[in-house]
Amino acid sequence: MEKIPAACAMEWSIALEKALRSKVPGRAIEAISQVGRRLEQWNLEPEPTMAAYNLYGLVPGEERLFANAILLRLTDAFMTGERDIKLAVVRAFVGLSKSERKKRRMKKGRKIKDGILSKGRVSNSSELLRRVKVVFDGGDAESRAMALVLFGCWADFAKDSANIRYLILSNLVSSDVAVVKAALFAAGCFCELSSDFASVVLEMLVNLVTSPDVPLTARWAGVRTFSRMQCSYAVADRAYKTGRKLVSESSDEAFLVKMLYSISKLAGSLSILAFEQVNLLCSFLGHGKSIPLQEASLRCLNYMVKKGVCHFTEQTCMNPLLRIVDDPELPAFLQCEAVAILHQILLSVLPTITRMNKMEFDQLLTCILTASQCPVESKSLLALRCLADLCIRLTKGLEMGSATITPSLSLNVASLLLDRIVLLVQPLSNVSQIDSKIFVEVRAELRCLLHLVGKHPNLVLPMLDKLNLLIRHLINDHENPAPSTQEGSLEEKCKPICLKIMVILYKYLVACLDFLNEINAITLQVFEKIKILIQGICGCKLFSLYIQTLYSLLLHSRLIWNSMVKEDEEINENLSYDYWIESEVFTLMCAQKMLIGEDYWLAYKCGMLAASHGAWFTATFIFGNLMTKVRSHSCCCWLKSLAQLSLCEMKIQLLVLPTQELRSTECLELIKLLPDTLFEDGIGEVENYVGGHTNIVDYGEKLVCAYSYLNSSWETLKSCITTSGQTFCFQAWFLALRVKMLGIVSEAVTVLAGIPSNRNAEGQKETQISMHDCFEFSRKFTQLSARLKRLSEEFDLIAASFIDIDWRSSKIVSTLALGCSLLSFAAGFALFFPNLPPRDIVASEQENVSQATLVQNLFGRLCHIDHETSVSLSSLAEVDRCPKSFHGSHFQPRALGVGCEIREVLSLCRNVVSRVLHLQNQAKESCDEEVISQVTENGQQLLLDIITGLMRVPFQTPEYYFRTRPCMGSELFVVNADTKLSDGIFVSPGLCLSLNICIQLRNVPPNLLMQPIKLHCIICCNLSFQEPVVPRYKLLQCASRSWETDDMLILNEELYQHVMRRAEKYDKKHGKDSHDGKASRAFLSFEVSERGQGFSTCFLDVSRFPAGTYRMKWHSCCVDSRGSYWSLLPLNAGPVFTIR
Repeated sequence: MEKIPAACAMEWSIALEKALRSKVPGRAIEAISQVGRRLEQWNLEPEPTMAAYNLYGLVPGEERLFANAILLRLTDAFMTGERDIKLAVVRAFVGLSKSERKKRRMKKGRKIKDGILSKGRVSNSSELLRRVKVVFDGGDAESRAMALVLFGCWADFAKDSANIRYLILSNLVSSDVAVVKAALFAAGCFCELSSDFASVVLEMLVNLVTSPDVPLTARWAGVRTFSRMQCSYAVADRAYKTGRKLVSESSDEAFLVKMLYSISKLAGSLSILAFEQVNLLCSFLGHGKSIPLQEASLRCLNYMVKKGVCHFTEQTCMNPLLRIVDDPELPAFLQCEAVAILHQILLSVLPTITRMNKMEFDQLLTCILTASQCPVESKSLLALRCLADLCIRLTKGLEMGSATITPSLSLNVASLLLDRIVLLVQPLSNVSQIDSKIFVEVRAELRCLLHLVGKHPNLVLPMLDKLNLLIRHLINDHENPAPSTQEGSLEEKCKPICLKIMVILYKYLVACLDFLNEINAITLQVFEKIKILIQGICGCKLFSLYIQTLYSLLLHSRLIWNSMVKEDEEINENLSYDYWIESEVFTLMCAQKMLIGEDYWLAYKCGMLAASHGAWFTATFIFGNLMTKVRSHSCCCWLKSLAQLSLCEMKIQLLVLPTQELRSTECLELIKLLPDTLFEDGIGEVENYVGGHTNIVDYGEKLVCAYSYLNSSWETLKSCITTSGQTFCFQAWFLALRVKMLGIVSEAVTVLAGIPSNRNAEGQKETQISMHDCFEFSRKFTQLSARLKRLSEEFDLIAASFIDIDWRSSKIVSTLALGCSLLSFAAGFALFFPNLPPRDIVASEQENVSQATLVQNLFGRLCHIDHETSVSLSSLAEVDRCPKSFHGSHFQPRALGVGCEIREVLSLCRNVVSRVLHLQNQAKESCDEEVISQVTENGQQLLLDIITGLMRVPFQTPEYYFRTRPCMGSELFVVNADTKLSDGIFVSPGLCLSLNICIQLRNVPPNLLMQPIKLHCIICCNLSFQEPVVPRYKLLQCASRSWETDDMLILNEELYQHVMRRAEKYDKKHGKDSHDGKASRAFLSFEVSERGQGFSTCFLDVSRFPAGTYRMKWHSCCVDSRGSYWSLLPLNAGPVFTIR
């Protein structure tokens, strides 16, 4: 458990004292800087609760005592130290003061604890002021200036001292410039807190900034002080009017520039002053004004637009900006600034377009269009991005009589952006002109283009043509290089640049295809364009093997060729397999060359991409060869596990390939390239998979064989877990679920294969299934249904347990969850027929599965993405249309979308629901044995069809699977609130357990987009949780594999229900206990600190528990800044308590 700053205060105070007494040169300055940073961090922490005091053994309020001691020691060092010591102390307090001011600005009505320098927390303020005043009275000008700065930093408690006020005001007219500037700094700090003091300072500022006898640096400091008159509206309004009057009366250009910046900052803090300031700034954009004044006005306008304090819809404000953009005689940087402001204006008025009439908008649009064709690159680029934003946000044209954004405009903008990219990357013959800035610009323009394509899918074909042109330019520059005087091979210098450019284009192309996939817009034309582009890349030596492999895997992707087969188009599906085999052969050849060239890291990256795209031949080949090249045990196990996983999926892929002899021959040639070390029974075992399967028995045997390789992959990965801690947590959990899924499917096929056939060789029915067999097979399938339903819930949980998971990986996991839910629904078909089998048999063996639970589980996943099927489902059983369960309703709809991966599963969903409804209608007509036998047979065939259909859906490894790093989770620390014993948690029989609890987030990614803002936790104990006495060191065992038990799934569901209901009358501060004598549980909520810590108290009623040792079980979750629920993996085991 990490110490909070309050628990470290005494240690910090002692360390500072030792350092200040040290004779080591520089040690004191280093310690002062360090304690300054620590105090800033402390300022960010919430006020300690009683639970925190008890956990760290602190006396309430002692941290304030030590904080004051630190402040006093720093002040003593300032009073007695040399110049360097004084400067270090001033820097420490200035940094702390900035964090205090930032906190005050963030407050705005919210209750935030007082900072370390606040009046309420500094108990010895008079001593601090007295000691600094000693330096001020007896020091030189520099010491007096530093003392004044400290007074400013301490404004919250120093503002009430008349003596200090007088010192600051009297030094505003000092003859020393440094002292005047320091006094102005202190005055500005006081003016933010005291209205009466600000009124006095304002009067003096007018004289100071207008006096010709005051040095310029002091006058400019005085001008900047105007912006700090924000303690009240009356003071701010008076300061603004005073500053504006000074502007109108002055002709000094430098003074006007400084004052415009200052009063713009003041007006930006109060929207009521913004309108006046905008008009003032626009008045300096007319003819006859100097360039510096216009530049200052534009920058101030830009600042106010970004602050969002005003709207620019008046023609008096727009005309000056349009004039600057159209004036070719003005400098380019002024025009760019004006275009940037117009861009912001357009974005701000789009939500309320009625504010701008048609004439204004047409004039603005015409100006931006003209600027986009300007020869000045910076100006044209800004204008293009502005137009792109318009096209993105106004896809159907503007209403209210304003101008319309036509498709032709969108096409022109996209064409201009691509032309600009071509111009940027074309001159490879002059390598010296290409630097990192160009790559940044290319990324920005491609990002803009990507958003355009997302809103206007019709742009994709012209865009692909332009990309082909760009690739052709690169190839021509390579094949016909211009004369160059540079030393060295031009090809060698061009390849690194081409690598960067092609990787950028590749990421753009992948994102573009994802957009098209989500709206079902990938057509045969799109495929042909991409194929031409990739063939051009793969046929040129300029591009490395890695680049060629990247792009060839795109051609392999099911994202492309699965989308080509439309319901209303007659396209030969076998065409897809031709493309697949062609791409697989090429990527295998590239991988082989990379391995021969010992480019192992690039080969591994290609293997990751191959597994992510479902190119299992290539993935098996790469990982199978790489695992013999590494020496680390963990790396070898990781690569071996990947190779076994790839081999399993390759076998499943071979099962669904067409059985034509030509393709069988090609597949056999591919298999011969694979390393022999992967196969337990020789390469022949894989060759047996070529050509698919002959019957259900053969199908089942081959699935079981593939399952054995997947299980071996899981066993191999488990050896990594023991040596790598939490590094492979997601990988192990995901692979375990995949093993369970394939195991259950193999078991189901085996059961189906064991059903005796009642048909002759011609397919005619000879006998009917006996009632005993009907009931027996239905019972087995119902058991499988319950396991599949739980497995779908486990997939839900893993998708919600990794807050930094990418959306593609989340979609894959969610699709697997939907597949398990669908299989569970199909396998439980007997539950939909009252006479098949007897309900008491099902209820006694599977209490958690019923007709209603199966329907609800599938309905929750489909209700947001397939309304028609959801309606049909609701006719089978009563469903909750606003489900409160975590599974299938909270997380899945956001992740699934309607891409081609999910469309195949949705098609199966529609099929199975319609067939079950048909079987129900059939069973209603009669209840005799013949009908029951026929329904059973049809239900079995339905399950087999769904299994084979799901096996044909290509499996792709989530990209997140290859992020081998410690997973984000939480640790729980618990101590007994009623005793100071630190060697365990004890309670007497018949009493309740009162606990102090700390929860700590671990391994939080530094670039996390959605920050946790609230933590919740459930702690429960049951009579069945009793344990034998265990050694102390085993009580803190890692719980990184807690997902292997049922507890995590159950606790997460209960916690989710609590979080969803916490708007009701729940105690949000302390754990609320619920118990029935045999079990006790508590729910807790935590406010998260910057360090990821939270503290609370918990009350568990264990008064009816007999004497013994019990382990608490717990689970936690967080709610992020978007209000989304995320489960947190428990990274340590539950605490143990003893009743004695």
